Amino acid sequence: MDAVLDLVLDLLTNIVEVFFDVILNVLSLLPMSPFAHALEAITGFEYLGYMNYFIPFKSMAIVMDLYIAALLAFYVYKYVMKITDKLSDFSKL
Repeated sequence: MDAVLDLVLDLLTNIVEVFFDVILNVLSLLPMSPFAHALEAITGFEYLGYMNYFIPFKSMAIVMDLYIAALLAFYVYKYVMKITDKLSDFSKL
């Protein structure tokens, strides 16, 4: 019975490793920031310095980028913890 459980856990570990390898490969194709292109497009705007005095657009984009990254990391962590709890409940059987 232990051999079957070890085989199932090895299979699940391999599936998770392949899943994360695919995710990392997809993420390597994406840009580091989704707002980088928009920030480059508005750098030529000559009145941006005056507008940034009242509304800091660049700072807002940087903070939004960090917030989205933190939120994504939280949800990934929450999902991984849910999966590990399910696997630990399964291994107790």
